[in-house]
Formats: sequence, C-alpha cells, structure tokens
Amino acid sequence: MLTTVEAQTALARLQEEKARAVDELTAAREALDRLETESGDRLLAARLDADEAAAEGIREELAAARLAVAEGEKIAAACDRAIRQGEKDVLAAEARELRADVAVRWPAIRDRLDAAAELLDQLRETEHTGFIPSPWIQASGAVGAGSWQRTRTGELLAEVLELERRAVALESRAGTESPPTILAGRADIGLHLGNMGVIESPIQLKVHGSRLDDASAVLAGKPAPETPNPSRDEIARQAVTLRR
Repeated sequence: MLTTVEAQTALARLQEEKARAVDELTAAREALDRLETESGDRLLAARLDADEAAAEGIREELAAARLAVAEGEKIAAACDRAIRQGEKDVLAAEARELRADVAVRWPAIRDRLDAAAELLDQLRETEHTGFIPSPWIQASGAVGAGSWQRTRTGELLAEVLELERRAVALESRAGTESPPTILAGRADIGLHLGNMGVIESPIQLKVHGSRLDDASAVLAGKPAPETPNPSRDEIARQAVTLRR
C-alpha cells in the first residue's frame, strides 16, 4: 500500500496531467472550430473545381480534428476519475499512518492498564473496597456531581482515542471500512478516562409575581395573583423592623 507521501506524489502527477489535458483539449476545440468555420467555403471551392481529392482531404482534416477533441474529452474525464481516487488514496494512507501510530503506542498502554488492574484487584482483596479517583474540579472551582479525574494512563488513552477518531473520519471520506478500535474488549478504560460529571446548583431561585405566575394561574382557572406593590410607608415600616 502507498504511504502518504507516495499517494500525494501520485495525486500531484495526476493533477499535472489533468492541467495538460485541459490545455490540449482547449487547443483541439479551437482548431476544430476554425476548420468547421472554413470547411464550407473550402468544400465549395473543391466542388467548383471538381477536385474530389481536395474535398476528401478537407473531410479527413475535419474527422481528425473531431477525433482529437473526443480523445481530449475522454482523457480529461479519465483524469477527473483518477484524481478523485487519488484523493481517496491520500486519505486512506493518512488513516493507515494514524492507525500505525496507535499500534506502536498500544503495547505500553496495555501494560499500564494490566498493571493498574492488578493493583486494583489487590486493593479490593486487601481492603475490600474499590478505587475512587478524585473529583474533577472545574477551572471555576466548582465540582461536578459524579465526576472523577483522568489518570495518567487515561491521558495516554485519550491520545489514542483521538488518533482513532481522526482515522475513522479519514476512512469515511475515503470510502473505506474502519477496523474495530484497538481498545475493544477493555471495559477498564472508562475508569481511567475520567468524567466531567454534571454541574448542579444547590440554590433554587423562585420569582413571584411574574408574568409566568399570572399565566399559570389563568391556565389553572384561578385568579391571577396580585403583583406586590408596597407603598412608601410600608417600605419604611419594614426597614425599621429590620434595623431592630
């Protein structure tokens, strides 16, 4: 199979041939236009002179010019098809290189996963408990409910998953089938990748006297509640009470 560099080189060659084919086709069409424009007068002159050989020569020139145009169109169309396939070959080659990178990284990650699993088994057997990673603290200082941080092994796993994601995107564009993930069958990766959790607010805000309250009351068949509108004296009395 082609490497990315080889596929890109082949594609560049096809693009050069397409440009050459377009130039040749343009010239062939211009030559045919000239011949067809002139052919009527030339054929008439040959007939008036009773020169059948000259007339046959004109017909042969026209046929050759038409053939050149037809061949040019076929070559240009073939270039287009080859370029489309060449672009897919480049994408497929890039995907193969990403997956080769994953294959190189995987043994070390697999060893770390196996070592972590052994340590966790020992912890469970010795202390009869499981390992719970620390909560994932947001930049704002908030902590997501049910969150846990990514382990060092998880950082390596995340890089591998990103490489596979990029490979799948390239393979999809190339029209090729993606192989199964190299992490298939490893249920323990979830512990290492971490989870942002769900940010929850313990504060429940309720606004009274809003238009939404009015609409809810009307839909329920009840009179709309009056919007609080305290007088100046009522506000003053409330302020005195608060100071006490």
